[in-house]
Amino acid sequence: MRRVCLLLLLAMHVLISHAQHLQKIISLSAQNRPLAELLTEAGKQAGCKISFPVQEVNEWKEVSIHAVSKPLGEVIRQMLDNTGLDYKTVAGTIVVFKKTSPLLQSGPVVHLQGIVRNENGLPLPYVTVQVNSSGIITNNTGAYTLRNVPAKAMVRISCVGYDPVSVTADELSGMKEVVLRAGRHNLGVVEVSTAYQRIRPEQSTGAIAAITTKEYESRISTDFLSGIQNKLPGVLINNDLKFENNALFQIRGLSTISANKQPLIVVDGYPTELSLDAINPNEIKSVTVLKDAAAATIYGVRASNGVIIIERKQAEIGRTRFALRTTMGITGKENYSTYRLGANNAKLNYLRDSYKDGADIPVDWDYYKNRYSIYQPGYEILLDKKAGLITQSQLEQRFADMGAYDNAADYSRLFLRNAFTQQYDMNISGGTERATYYVSANYTGNRAAKINNSNNRFLLSGRGTYRFNKRLSLELTTDYLETSGKVAPVPDFMNVYGYERFRDNNGNPAAIFQVTGMNPVFNDSIKKLGLYDNLYYPLIDVNEISDLNKSVNNKIIANFSYQIGHGFSLRFGGIYENSRNDLKHYASERSSEARQYVNQYAEQGPTGIIFNIPMGGYINQTGINTLSYTLRAQLDYNKVISNQHSFNFILGAENRKVTTESSSSATFGYNDQTLLQLPVNYGRIFTGYWVSPFAGGNPRLSYERLFNKGFTDDRFVSGYFNGVYAFRGKYSVSGSVRIDQSNLFGTDPKYRYKPLWSMGAAWNIDQEKFLHNVRWIDALKLRAAYGFNGNTSKASIPQIVAKYASNLRTSPASTSLDLASMENAALRWEQTQNLNAGLDFRFVGRIYGSLDYYLRQSKDLLASSQIDPTKGASSAVLNAASIRNDGVELNLHADWISRRGFNWNTGLAISRNINKVQALYVNNKQFSYNFLSNNYVVGYPVGAMFSYRYAGLDTTGLPLMYDVNGKIKRPGYGVLDEGFNDLVYNGNSIPAITAGLSNRVDIGNFYVYCMIDYYGGFKTRVPSPSVYATRPLEGSENYFRKPGDEKTTDVMGLYPYAIYNNYHTYVYNYADKYVVNGAYFVLRDVTVSYDFRKVKKIRQMGFSSFELKLQASNLLTVGLNKYNYSVATGSFARRKLVPTFTIGLFTNF
Repeated sequence: MRRVCLLLLLAMHVLISHAQHLQKIISLSAQNRPLAELLTEAGKQAGCKISFPVQEVNEWKEVSIHAVSKPLGEVIRQMLDNTGLDYKTVAGTIVVFKKTSPLLQSGPVVHLQGIVRNENGLPLPYVTVQVNSSGIITNNTGAYTLRNVPAKAMVRISCVGYDPVSVTADELSGMKEVVLRAGRHNLGVVEVSTAYQRIRPEQSTGAIAAITTKEYESRISTDFLSGIQNKLPGVLINNDLKFENNALFQIRGLSTISANKQPLIVVDGYPTELSLDAINPNEIKSVTVLKDAAAATIYGVRASNGVIIIERKQAEIGRTRFALRTTMGITGKENYSTYRLGANNAKLNYLRDSYKDGADIPVDWDYYKNRYSIYQPGYEILLDKKAGLITQSQLEQRFADMGAYDNAADYSRLFLRNAFTQQYDMNISGGTERATYYVSANYTGNRAAKINNSNNRFLLSGRGTYRFNKRLSLELTTDYLETSGKVAPVPDFMNVYGYERFRDNNGNPAAIFQVTGMNPVFNDSIKKLGLYDNLYYPLIDVNEISDLNKSVNNKIIANFSYQIGHGFSLRFGGIYENSRNDLKHYASERSSEARQYVNQYAEQGPTGIIFNIPMGGYINQTGINTLSYTLRAQLDYNKVISNQHSFNFILGAENRKVTTESSSSATFGYNDQTLLQLPVNYGRIFTGYWVSPFAGGNPRLSYERLFNKGFTDDRFVSGYFNGVYAFRGKYSVSGSVRIDQSNLFGTDPKYRYKPLWSMGAAWNIDQEKFLHNVRWIDALKLRAAYGFNGNTSKASIPQIVAKYASNLRTSPASTSLDLASMENAALRWEQTQNLNAGLDFRFVGRIYGSLDYYLRQSKDLLASSQIDPTKGASSAVLNAASIRNDGVELNLHADWISRRGFNWNTGLAISRNINKVQALYVNNKQFSYNFLSNNYVVGYPVGAMFSYRYAGLDTTGLPLMYDVNGKIKRPGYGVLDEGFNDLVYNGNSIPAITAGLSNRVDIGNFYVYCMIDYYGGFKTRVPSPSVYATRPLEGSENYFRKPGDEKTTDVMGLYPYAIYNNYHTYVYNYADKYVVNGAYFVLRDVTVSYDFRKVKKIRQMGFSSFELKLQASNLLTVGLNKYNYSVATGSFARRKLVPTFTIGLFTNF
């Protein structure tokens, strides 16, 4: 009996001890970790041994679990769900074993594989796919894979900000895609990508704007920039306005004077040195703009102007998919009848009035025929009248006949054509869990509106991912880009007299005044001496002169990723880019350019004409090679602990190098058919000041223009860290630091090792209890960030630099060195201090967006500064200027109607930027005209516009102005120029306000999309009416003729040459009267589309999409000024835009 009792007590003790082990409370949270590691860790926490079969357990490499303060037995049960494994206790040990008959226990099993997307079709990363109490997380492409799942088990698919979906495993196995709809707390952003790391939107602290594939592809785009224009607040893209001869492309204003002013472009994770032509608009997955320090500091000294991240489409797991797209666009010819032009004979009437029909002409035929440039069409008629060769009635008739002809129609017929753009795009993609592939090809051909002008582009791209095992993977990208272009000279319509003919009476090409300005009689005299015809024949030159440009670009990106475990991963890789640009300028012997070079450097010898430049053609060839690479190694840590603490840290280093080599050479006496050339007497033409006795107005040559070599080598070594910590999904803090070293630096150590850094914080207010009952607020996040970005410039270098020059003040000419750059030991990065505060929101489930305020203080900008003149110069380029920008941005989206078969959404991107130059040395302040074209004036915005206070004309027909006290002043050399006080500030010439409004309405398989752009908050200057212009504008014919006309007209005309000076031209052309409000609207696009995929025949052919799009672009522009002038037209004379009509077919199968 004792033995029985003892055995019973022992058995009870064993059972109780086993039960105690299984009831021990542990916490375990992991994502995609090996099951063996999880079992071992659970045993350690519980203080017991867990035994398992190694082979069976090692099959499960990616197990996810989240258990907080749970009994050990429950935790083990969660880990073993759907694995075919079970556990039991044996002698104090927990033993895991393989179920003997899992099919009998669980029923049929299925394999699950697919992609999770949002409503816009974008893949969703970080989505939990959960079966009972275990599951996995989707990867960066939204893909997931689960094996051996019971067919009847419920699968829950969930993600922060989206409504979860629950289906049975059997149902899910037949679905290749799962679509999650935005939930109450969704901010409208899938994720934030800086290319270095991906951050969940609720954790982001920086100012970021993004557009997705659906938004980008709502319109037909043949180039990258047009697809994002006015869709991202703070990004100013405007080809209508020029600043320093470049189209506007800025993020949050201008933050430099001499350095690169455009944003940094990042494609597939790396900054690119290639042009934007290398980006295929059909491959855009998303575009993200990093605007403040918290978002962009990770890019260090290249981020001051903002960063644009471009992610291209990647392959998706599944069967092979094909996509074929083709578009064709046509732009009509210009309609010159709508131009703001004066009467065609206005110029001729002024010529007659100026010389009183020849009576006051200061020269005669004998003088005229021996002079190079005293010429204007109609001048010979006045000489004939003065010489008595014709009567007054004959003069009237000849002028009437000349003025009756308007060459606008002939210009359009001979030099213009309908512009045509065609694009063909094809891609193939697919793959398995082990490997995916995406191959695309794109051809774009542009036939320009001007004859003999065109350009073409061919792109070939391949992208693949290779998964060697559960830990190691490779992403490989290769790109090939080839471009070619031809430019032929076509005369500017506005620079041709309206009554000049392009063909003579026999149909042969005729000469016009433009380019040479040589009078025909003098030209006949030099031809008799044996020289070339020096006149300009546009119909000849357009066929005999060409600029050919061909480029070949290659890019390779390789990125290895190794999953270390416990939240750590290692990434290492790089990018290699190589480009070759060949430019060939050729002018045949028949061209005016080649002929004029020969004439310019010909001289009279003792026995005849000496040709220092031989007769024949001229060719100038330039080759530019650019090679760049970036190597990067990075350690990532991304983990969630106890469902409360989220860590997303990166630590890395980069090595970057960019080298450029260029060379150019010229050849004269060249024959493009035989490839032969003739010798040139360079020693003669580059000796001393050359004054041609035959063609003084012809273009001149310099040695640097004909022969040149260049080499640049930029090297960078960088280290960086960026981290985001989030607590309970409510609070986030971020920090970033980067140190860049470069061979561009000076030697002062206090500047060489100065880091660029940022910090930020975010508060998801909607997660707080006090907002839980506020139903109309779905999501609300407050964020703020502060930090520094940098910029690079080659306007100054650490060493003193001299360049070769020819001293033409000696005879013969001697060699000299010119000081090109002063030594700058304190050279450092330009630095921009950023402060940003923003609010992200989503209201009533339909309206979401962001509101930002920013302040950017750019200092240490490189600009000309005054120095001690005893150092060899009075000024040098130093880090001495500063500019301030501040502004407000609103990004708003509204889903007004979201129903099955009917959707209407609106997007509004609006921003306002105010900037001011705060510090800058300005030389030569004493003259007012120095400020008229100066874009940087202290105390005013970049691009400030200044004018004279116009006071009309005096009794002689010359302009008057008001001084600073409002008194009338006669400008002139004898009158004191009061410098800046003589001018009035009109406003900024760069738009301070930009806005883009888009609307899209979807009805079944049909949608219509419309985009309207607005630019405001700036001034523009319209041309003053001038009868002196080659093609006078309307109103110019009402010019001043006699005293008393000043009461009825402000248009300069006749005036006494004896008292005229350049100040009169300054005051007239830069009068405040001709400054108007520059604000304007443009109806940029209207696109309609219909997808025929549901048509039976289409479906039977295997098409999953068969979409036809029609688009009209640049339909209408409205200027908000009295002239209804919009700079979108490109010219004040031009009243209307010429629309472009495009048709496109987009298929997938």
